[in-house]
Amino acid sequence: MLSGLVYKSERKEHCSKSEIDNILTTCQERNKIRRVTGVLLYSDTTFIQYLEGDFKEIISLYNKIKTDSRHTNAAILGITPIDNRIFPGWLMGSKQFDSKKIKFETDLHIGEPQT
Repeated sequence: MLSGLVYKSERKEHCSKSEIDNILTTCQERNKIRRVTGVLLYSDTTFIQYLEGDFKEIISLYNKIKTDSRHTNAAILGITPIDNRIFPGWLMGSKQFDSKKIKFETDLHIGEPQT
């Protein structure tokens, strides 16, 4: 089943811009095989990633991603079946954002149990 998953995590200080470039290169190579598309948004302190693909594939990928040492406190913000991909041509797009200019409108806190 085609699904979309979004998660948020805290970027560790040692995760440099070159490390993010490595993440994106690896994603673009591996996601083609997995048939996963999406986007990685990042700031100096935060990662937000949206993945879309087969449900089992993106759950498996998320379980691997959450163990990566370049971030911590990964938490799924949402997962849902989708009819069509939002980013059909992006094996993994990216955009840096300034976390000081964005206000998150959610009651979810890192570490909350997820249902």
